[in-house]
Amino acid sequence: MQIVILCGGRGLRLNEITKKTSKPMLLFNGKPFLERVINFLNTQGFDDFLLLVGYQYKQIIEHFKNKKIGYKIDYSIEKKLLGTGGAVINAKKKLKNNFILLNGDSFLPENYTKILKKFKEINKDLLITVYKEKSNNEFKNNIYIKKKKLKRYSKSNNLYYNYVDAGVYVVKKSLIYKQKIRKFSFEKYFFQNLINKNKIGYIETKKFFYDIGTKSKLTKYRKKLKSF
Repeated sequence: MQIVILCGGRGLRLNEITKKTSKPMLLFNGKPFLERVINFLNTQGFDDFLLLVGYQYKQIIEHFKNKKIGYKIDYSIEKKLLGTGGAVINAKKKLKNNFILLNGDSFLPENYTKILKKFKEINKDLLITVYKEKSNNEFKNNIYIKKKKLKRYSKSNNLYYNYVDAGVYVVKKSLIYKQKIRKFSFEKYFFQNLINKNKIGYIETKKFFYDIGTKSKLTKYRKKLKSF
């Protein structure tokens, strides 16, 4: 199964930290976050990776070019920032019929074979992984599930929402066949629309997922994730 990782954003919330370094290339105990995520997935048998790169993309390509690795890495380059949705559409010709889509600034230490098994069972266009944030302090709930069915997705009106999007999706390429390259958010455009059409499913993870998108989380998780 192909692993597609979104690595093109500027990481503006990290300000000066990402001025010269792309967010996925920030070091965790001497090794880029992105490389550690890829290595984790490779230990589970995944060896086909497509990186959707934009900001500071040469840095990412150069890093892996000089490494002895036991997996295949290909790249889809954004000449201008396209958002998560535009980046996926831009890579359309390189995408396999089904693929796992990840955010390059988060890490979920889950059994990905289990996630794929669920995807095959539900036979939907998209599977999302969700996480129950008990304290509601680490993450902002953006998904509402009732009676084991997805009801709503939103990054704003979420006072009664009860789950968090854990940043791991399994996608059928047919979902994006007719989409044209433009700047848009993959999540905002597809999720609620697919919920309305009953073409999306979910799997709940009990594993804590790590998002390095802010300074405080980056500092905290650098201490916690020393050798993942």
